[in-house]
Amino acid sequence: MLIPLSELAAGGLPLFEVLEATERHLPPSFRPTFRDARAAVERGARLSDAFRTIGWPPYALAALALAEMTGDVAAQLAHLRDHYARRVRFRRTIRARLAYPAFLLALALLLFGYLLAGLGPRLQALETALAGSAAAQTVDGPLGSDAPWTAGLIGGLAVAGLIGGGAAGVGLAVRRGSEAAVGRLVRLGPLGRLVRLVLTREAIEPLGLLLQAGHDVLAAVRLLQAETPWRVLRAWYGRLEARLLAGATLTGAFEETPWLEDDWRLYVESGERSGRLVELLNAYAARLEAELERRTEAAVRWIEPAAVLVVGGAVLLVAGTLFGMVFDLMARL
Repeated sequence: MLIPLSELAAGGLPLFEVLEATERHLPPSFRPTFRDARAAVERGARLSDAFRTIGWPPYALAALALAEMTGDVAAQLAHLRDHYARRVRFRRTIRARLAYPAFLLALALLLFGYLLAGLGPRLQALETALAGSAAAQTVDGPLGSDAPWTAGLIGGLAVAGLIGGGAAGVGLAVRRGSEAAVGRLVRLGPLGRLVRLVLTREAIEPLGLLLQAGHDVLAAVRLLQAETPWRVLRAWYGRLEARLLAGATLTGAFEETPWLEDDWRLYVESGERSGRLVELLNAYAARLEAELERRTEAAVRWIEPAAVLVVGGAVLLVAGTLFGMVFDLMARL
């Protein structure tokens, strides 16, 4: 949706024609809601209010509010397109880099499952058969069974699914979790640091744009409280509003927030003292974005060698157990 909107606006078309052309370009399932937004704009609604009805996130709405203030809709749509395209590219890169470790770890579990559920019983049955005991009748059962392979395969696929869905699970916990749950999550070492960066970025980014668009701090906080889908941020914005109404500064309102990055005070307090709060909040949001990407890449970087080590250990364990049982069997013959 953003790509045709931004490209048509950059081509100099009037806003109404941009919206009509974009509606024709959209898949049929998206057209009814977009048509409602277009109709609202044609009736005189503000662009940010119209797109609020179709679920655009707070940052996008803040950018549209800035576009309304400056009159440069094309520039803000292009900014949004580039902003979200960067995030999509980064997520795809991370997922691609996690696919190989997920496969390796699933393979390791498959080997462990086969060792525990199949290899040992089969060799024991073979040993019993060669020893000539009455239990020789059981050779065909263990040796012919596919259950160990099936169990190992299911276990391997389960691990791959857990690894692939791990980030989604953490993201859901952050978006829907209570403040207490998020407070515990941010204490989980490197993972907690990533969660802290994400939350701080999501709190600061739209706030800076709304202030740049001409909203005062209290109005911006109220708007974000109404629009954010994140439970923890909604509660936080409500607390900010109460403190601001009680006469606190923005710095004072930010106090005692356990999931904010530790350096927030440098930007917020300096911005309030210097009168350059908008510039410093936007600079802080950009720094948080870059730091989040850097730390995520660093976290992913060690997963692949760790997965290789786990698979290597599994192979060595299976091979060692196999040779040990074979040598023991040969010694008994």
